[in-house]
Amino acid sequence: MTQLDAVRFLVRGDVYTMRAAAVRFVLANSLVSSAVLGPRSVEQAEQLVRETGGGPRYLSDEQLLPAPALAAEDGHPHVSERVRMLDEMRRLAASAAALVREAYAKDFRIDYKGPDDPVTEVDRAANELLCTELARSFPGIPIVAEESDPASFDARRSGGPTFFVDPIDGTRDFILKNGEFAVMIGFADGGRAQLGVVDCPAWDRSYAGGDGVPTYVVDRGGAPTTLPSAEATARPLEGLHALVSRSRGDATRAVLARMGISNVSLRGGAGVKSVGVVANEADLYLQVGRAGKLWDSCAPEALALGAGLRLTDPFGRRYDYARSALDLSQGVLVAAPAVHDAIVNKLTELGIEA
Repeated sequence: MTQLDAVRFLVRGDVYTMRAAAVRFVLANSLVSSAVLGPRSVEQAEQLVRETGGGPRYLSDEQLLPAPALAAEDGHPHVSERVRMLDEMRRLAASAAALVREAYAKDFRIDYKGPDDPVTEVDRAANELLCTELARSFPGIPIVAEESDPASFDARRSGGPTFFVDPIDGTRDFILKNGEFAVMIGFADGGRAQLGVVDCPAWDRSYAGGDGVPTYVVDRGGAPTTLPSAEATARPLEGLHALVSRSRGDATRAVLARMGISNVSLRGGAGVKSVGVVANEADLYLQVGRAGKLWDSCAPEALALGAGLRLTDPFGRRYDYARSALDLSQGVLVAAPAVHDAIVNKLTELGIEA
């Protein structure tokens, strides 16, 4: 987050979202001084959050200082506008999560799109809900959703704003009822991930954030907590904790063993593995070889960006969300920059190539 973005985040009044955690984040990282708040101290700002029932929620201009005229010189939307968009994405993800959570406790029909590729009636219902509501809230923005007709995906190739939706990331885990699945909405622009929401219905927890918006976690019914930024220092590979796929992680575990990484945990969907790293429960998530499709990475990559992490393929290349291919054919690596670089370098040293 730049200083200019931080100022926008704190004082832009028209679409500003007041979150005490965000205020503390900005001040703690010396992005702006407390003087930017003018007569409102951090304590007063936090009291305002308490009086309005917690955040995130929008406050009127009367509740805030007048906003200075802040042009988007960098060509990107104001942080406040991103926060407003992210709040709506999180609301829609929560609606789909409620549908998924209700169905999770019952029996449901299971079909197969192909060999070892299950889909349930719940996937399809959540897909329809999300696409309908996203189109209503953000008319004109293309939506690339897993259970939609692929013929509707062509508009994304212009590189303009596009939503990537996975109604149930980790369908196998949803079927197994192990809790390791998520509703995911990602937003990309210019071919790059910008904003993301990963809602974990069985955990009653959601994660949201993006480029320029610090990633935060919200327990159902609670207030948001901004997650700490990634560690800047490298550590020996042997001491790292890695997350790998529960259903297709054999090749990845073999690669990790060659690296000397033995502390490996299995998890379900790509979203729950990614938030495990974002929330500092593990040091990295690695998948060597095919790792799903762009709707499996867009929201997680945005969360990674908001937490100072990187999501790329295992060889350090970012995914382009405007390209024609949907497959994440090379795999995925999520880690803090220092760990990320160490893993990429070790793969090269071992002669493992794309």
